[in-house]
Amino acid sequence: MDAFQAKAGKQGFLIFGPYVSVEAGRYMATFRVSVNHSARPILPTVCGWVDVAVGGQTIAQTMLYDTRLIASPFVTLPFELSETATNVEFRVITSGRLPLIARFPTFEPIGAEEARYHPAFPLRVEPKSPFILEHLPSFRELHEEGANLDEDAVGPYVGFGPLRFGITSTDDFQLIREILLNNEYNFITGRKSIFIDIGMNAGLTSIQAAYKPNVTAVHGFEPFEAPYKKALMNIARNSAVRGKIHTYNFGLSDFNGPLQVNESADTTIGNSIRGRETGTPTTIQIRDTVDALSDIITQANSRGENVVMKVDCEGSEFAIMKRLDEAKLLPQIRSFVIEWHRWWNPDLNHVTLTEPLLRNGYEVFDRSVASNLHAGMLYAVRG
Repeated sequence: MDAFQAKAGKQGFLIFGPYVSVEAGRYMATFRVSVNHSARPILPTVCGWVDVAVGGQTIAQTMLYDTRLIASPFVTLPFELSETATNVEFRVITSGRLPLIARFPTFEPIGAEEARYHPAFPLRVEPKSPFILEHLPSFRELHEEGANLDEDAVGPYVGFGPLRFGITSTDDFQLIREILLNNEYNFITGRKSIFIDIGMNAGLTSIQAAYKPNVTAVHGFEPFEAPYKKALMNIARNSAVRGKIHTYNFGLSDFNGPLQVNESADTTIGNSIRGRETGTPTTIQIRDTVDALSDIITQANSRGENVVMKVDCEGSEFAIMKRLDEAKLLPQIRSFVIEWHRWWNPDLNHVTLTEPLLRNGYEVFDRSVASNLHAGMLYAVRG
């Protein structure tokens, strides 16, 4: 039988054996596993794992994610034997989450360099650029979490299902982990909604939101030129949803006008309109929150659409919330996800943000940690 199938709900071994004799050395096993459904997931689902075992003891293993298998059914797994083994088996185990089709794997000898590279860059990409070579462990971690790695004319990018995001700095690894793997800003809605992304950075949260079928439009605000340009490149990579995303190269606060601050060319995370102590002087544009958002919010309400707002702007959230409250726009917003930062004024903290939300009928989920009252996460939904 060439292929073995497992229906959804069935757990356990899909393939095991054949208990062959293998000499000492380094090898690469290639499994062929397909997900037997046509959905295009954005977030990875663990649908099983493959391993190599000797005498029933696992010596190498990797997880199977549907996002990876939909992109390519071939899964590579390196293993090493210090001495000849007579009972080596190659196993495919299903979690029962999704229907799978698997075929018996093959294996072949490899060198030390192949063992280092191949698992992180299956099939399509060879690690040629200095950036990839320098950050192999980080790329490998993303691959093991279900990402696929590829390159285009711009540079390397990772894909989770249809979503593509370029990686050109170490900050990008943190953004992917926070947004796609930890789901810090993810939301699920059955209602037509718009998404407002204040502190868009390199665009990943905006792109994630745009792939949601009930999100009709995304509005992303980013005042700093370097992350804004990265966001435009990442949005362009996601042709299926780029028409939904509207970008604005200015920040939000409680005033209008230019502002000169120090900006780091090496990092996109942590930039704020207060600037850094060191860096390159640059002029950014700031718009009053109400001037920038009033029409967007009221027009969405007139269409019967919910407004979902993400705020992560390194300290500007207090001025933004104050202006939304003063303009009586809070009753027109359905939900918030806010990362707050106590950088500018020791008298401002998460309570400063929750008070107007509670007063306007929101249920607030405060994930601030008592041992770290310098930053935290808030989630709020208006009933």
